[in-house]
Amino acid sequence: MAISDKKGFDIVVYNVSGISNITDYYLVGTGLNNPHLKALLNETQHVLTNQGVNCWRASGNQESGWMIADYIDFVIHFFKKDVRAYYQIDELWQSAPKLDLKL
Repeated sequence: MAISDKKGFDIVVYNVSGISNITDYYLVGTGLNNPHLKALLNETQHVLTNQGVNCWRASGNQESGWMIADYIDFVIHFFKKDVRAYYQIDELWQSAPKLDLKL
């Protein structure tokens, strides 16, 4: 997986279909620092584009500690650890089933 290859960690995929009107899945990952967030997002977008999956839009910047890529059916969030804890995204989706990732 592109995220773990770039040393992203605490990777979780939540199945939010039926819970959220926005998307079916949220992939959440953590990076060590601002440049690492950018590298995670760039590598993920590169791999997905090569597989014919195009990003609809991306938001955030590395200085905010939170970057997002929206692929309509799934949304990818990359956080620095402290920002992920602040926004409590894992608590927000705690009732959603998690996909078992084989990393």
